[in-house]
Amino acid sequence: MSLHGALLIAAAAAAGQGLLFSRFNLRRLTYERRWSTRTCYPGEEIELVESIENRKALPVPWLRLESLLHGSLQFRRQFNLQVSGGEHYQNHRSFFSLMPFTRIIRRHKVVPLKRGCYRLSSASLTAGDVLGLLHTTRQLELGAELLVYPEPLPAGALDRPGQHFQGDLTVRRWMIDDPFLTAGTREYQAGDPLRRVNWMASARTGSLQVHRHEYTAERRLMVYLNVEDHEGMWDQVNRPQLIEWGISAAAELFRQAAEAGMEAGFGSNAGSVDSPKTPTRTGLQGGAGQHEALLDTLARLVLELSIPFDAFLEEEADRLQDGPRLDILLITAFVSAKMAGPLDRLRSQGHTVDLLTIPSEEDVSL
Repeated sequence: MSLHGALLIAAAAAAGQGLLFSRFNLRRLTYERRWSTRTCYPGEEIELVESIENRKALPVPWLRLESLLHGSLQFRRQFNLQVSGGEHYQNHRSFFSLMPFTRIIRRHKVVPLKRGCYRLSSASLTAGDVLGLLHTTRQLELGAELLVYPEPLPAGALDRPGQHFQGDLTVRRWMIDDPFLTAGTREYQAGDPLRRVNWMASARTGSLQVHRHEYTAERRLMVYLNVEDHEGMWDQVNRPQLIEWGISAAAELFRQAAEAGMEAGFGSNAGSVDSPKTPTRTGLQGGAGQHEALLDTLARLVLELSIPFDAFLEEEADRLQDGPRLDILLITAFVSAKMAGPLDRLRSQGHTVDLLTIPSEEDVSL
């Protein structure tokens, strides 16, 4: 056989295998990607699980999957994985080679660095022939979502009323006793009113005793977060660490409310990942799923202004005027003169309104 003939046969074979693989590579090929957990906290190591299966008799010589992921997801180094990082997003590449009727499962170690909602929405799947002459590409729609909850505040961060709280402390008011529910007696303490003295118990024990009351179960907490880090802010938050502290404070308040058996709700002039230009609101929630549902809401918040906080409070005053009385707690970096009117309206409707001031940048430690 002449050299030209051999070359023609080789070229035909190369073209044939290229056409064969380009036609059938992506047929009967399935790919799934999921997180090992639905929720986590910043700094926790989780897994991104990839599963790809070749359900045909023809092998897949090489396969590359590419997707764009958020830069706050830190991947551990791993073979057959390339991550090219950027300031906000990173390109994630996985490489595979599959024999007939084979399934491969890979687990990538990931550490989320920040609160947020991270979605694996789409990916590009590219397969080629043995010689790399031809390739085909398919766009995949994925639906995996990871919610990273707010960073927990340091222990005792909300236990110093003089530092952050102003006015009557709502979080303390949850523990106000109910004068109609008695639960024995206790020793008299400075500040106890004389009308609570139990004279019979005092005579029996030889020391002054007062009625001890059960905690009330009628409190309803509504937390409002102002995403504006300074008065006159435009759309974007300039000091995100301040607002992140406020979000973490809201999470801690909801934890305490859940432990106390209180109904709780949330509102903010920040939008969510699905509605960034619409204020975020939840109804009052109670029961087993209350805490988790509110943390989900906080994870989905985006640090963008939907409306000024005074306008948000006006809308809330309209919305709550015929509703039950609430303990309202504002988490904000400042209070402006424009907020005074709607706050007075809320108080006139019977709601209690307290303020949790976000500390300065020097005092914020997350």
